[in-house]
Amino acid sequence: MKIPLVEGGAGLPVIRIDTREQTPLEFQHFPTVRGTLATGDYGLDDLPRQMSVERKSMSDLVGSLTAERDRFERELDRMAAFPFRRLLIVGGLMELHGILARRKATAASIIGSLRAIDATRVPVVRVDTPQRAAELVELWAWYVYRDYTKALKMGCSGNATALYIVTFCLQTPYWADLTGTVLPGVFGTPQGTPSGDSPFSPPQKKSGRP
Repeated sequence: MKIPLVEGGAGLPVIRIDTREQTPLEFQHFPTVRGTLATGDYGLDDLPRQMSVERKSMSDLVGSLTAERDRFERELDRMAAFPFRRLLIVGGLMELHGILARRKATAASIIGSLRAIDATRVPVVRVDTPQRAAELVELWAWYVYRDYTKALKMGCSGNATALYIVTFCLQTPYWADLTGTVLPGVFGTPQGTPSGDSPFSPPQKKSGRP
């Protein structure tokens, strides 16, 4: 199986943005293309079946967990087929309370639903701003792309699923564990994500004398 590379052989992931995403995130480090995704709003163009990120604003989230719950449940079912999947919520908790003040749903019911989704189906991450959300999608894209292509370079069979390839060839890929807890809205600390070693991380200063 040919190792996917972006045009020119740069070896960087290309983020595919679903055509139905009306106000896409603005990415600073990786190229993007518009295209149809099986599910979710963001994925990898070269590896379309390995990563799915569904982005929700607070208003979208409340709608998905109330009036549009059936459709959202079907979307979560489709995301289960992806080795790496995330529900990415963009917005603050005060915004959530403001939206709920005009609806019958309560914060407890929304948080309870998110905890159930996070524990059994799709890990949930919340950030405050679209800028933080874009950085996080780029970070996820980099590590999924890097680990998958590294496994192929090591001679693993491309006929197996990405999860099998990376888990058994690299032993401990950062994204092998797809369960967890609802994460705080702090960028840089998604569960299992290593620090550094990304194409846009600042170099780490070494302690001690040079």
